[in-house]
Amino acid sequence: MAARPTKPRPMALPTHDLLGYKPDVTIEHQVHEIAQKWLTNFELACTTHDANEFLDLFTTDGIWRDVIAFTNDLRSIPAVDIKQAASVRIQCGLVRISR
Repeated sequence: MAARPTKPRPMALPTHDLLGYKPDVTIEHQVHEIAQKWLTNFELACTTHDANEFLDLFTTDGIWRDVIAFTNDLRSIPAVDIKQAASVRIQCGLVRISR
């Protein structure tokens, strides 16, 4: 059996130094604050049944992958369909917040 040709592998992984990226050193201290703000906005969107607010939680190319955590739906929902999907689920009470 003949060996399959392979693509050449990169010589180095695209690290921050290689890419010239300098991360914000203060971000480590903001992680809790960022997560808490997102969760608060998520709770607000769900309890007020606001699909627009829910959509604002995602980037324009985001994907709602954890739908199964709130419903029995196994699909991943792309950003262009999140508002409609959230609207149906929020209005029907399928997305619930428990404390």
